Amino acid sequence: MLRLSIVLLGVLAVPLFLRLRRRLPPSASAPASLWHNRLLEPLKLFFVNNQQPLPLCESVNGQDIPQPYQSLLFHQHNMTPTLHRFHQSSIHLRVLSREFQHEEEKEWLTRWILLHVEKPTKSQPSATTDLEPRSCEASAQSEKEPTSEHKHKTVEFAAIRISIHNLPSEVAQPIRDGVRPFGSILIESGVRQESHPALFFKIAADKLLKHTMRWESLDPTYLYGRVNVITTPDGKVLAESIEVLPPIHTKQSRH
Repeated sequence: MLRLSIVLLGVLAVPLFLRLRRRLPPSASAPASLWHNRLLEPLKLFFVNNQQPLPLCESVNGQDIPQPYQSLLFHQHNMTPTLHRFHQSSIHLRVLSREFQHEEEKEWLTRWILLHVEKPTKSQPSATTDLEPRSCEASAQSEKEPTSEHKHKTVEFAAIRISIHNLPSEVAQPIRDGVRPFGSILIESGVRQESHPALFFKIAADKLLKHTMRWESLDPTYLYGRVNVITTPDGKVLAESIEVLPPIHTKQSRH
């Protein structure tokens, strides 16, 4: 009899649990992680290779990204000239690490990089060159450490997977060399390209990202970024670029 009573109570409790579960507000469910998304694999490897846990990463609507991050991410343009126009300064490249992959006649280059600008000083004001994308000056430095981190300001961290085999041969080698920004080489070489943002996200600003990007006074909860798929007009993938912005010290960016 006791067993029968326990079974009956269990049977009655199940519908009650389901009814209560339906009444839970949407905010009670945890946001879905994006780390299962194949496009984020190079960014995931960055944390794995540095033996760090994966920070919270959530999908966001591009139109909901706060300014000025929205203007830097929510568009269909190459990021290098976009950053050049915003910061009104030449964009420099620093390669943190890179990996080459080969499969038959195909070659991929995955690299983790910083884009930075030189901070203006009393003796060297910020550059104010022509801001048109095809005429932007986007210089770079080698993979050596900057002479002084105080002379540079990081404007982007990126994890990019480049399809070397889909690039013209005259462009492939400069990209392998890792001396100048990928976008700058494409633009100045006249390579026809299209940008297709595939995903917008926010990622928790953990210690690894802060150490890597070296931002200063701000202490944000999240950083904003996007996955941009760069193709030829006929659809060949040139690169899949994960672009993360550091905190930007403006009146509009208190997030």
